[in-house]
Amino acid sequence: MKTGTLAILLFSLSACRKDPPAQPVPAPVEKTATFQVFAAYDYSHPLFENRMAEVNLQVWKVNFRRPVPDEKLWDTTLSSRPVREYPLYDQKLQLSRNFAVLDGEEKLNVSYRIRYEEGGIRNYEVGSDEIIPGVRSLLLEVTL
Repeated sequence: MKTGTLAILLFSLSACRKDPPAQPVPAPVEKTATFQVFAAYDYSHPLFENRMAEVNLQVWKVNFRRPVPDEKLWDTTLSSRPVREYPLYDQKLQLSRNFAVLDGEEKLNVSYRIRYEEGGIRNYEVGSDEIIPGVRSLLLEVTL
């Protein structure tokens, strides 16, 4: 008898338990990453005649709420060319891309890598920034 009463009591307690309310799924937000690529100097001097530069631009989605791998959303490379062929600031090359992210869970990592080469010697320059929650756009200047 006690076993039956105990079973009914446990069943009634478990039947009254409510599941927690479902968390609302955040709506995607559009964010804009803009790159401006330009030469910081006038490289027309013969000293720079053989200096080449290749520019790689990337945007990654980073989820900071869940342990999932970062996702590369965009990647482009401006092929290797003499540095004197890159425009000065007044004629800068501007590339803008829009991406949808979950603002409370994800951020965008916007980065560049410049590879310089001259006489068989390579040098690299890198830079990055993030579009964090609450921010809708970022301008990243890539100066050679």
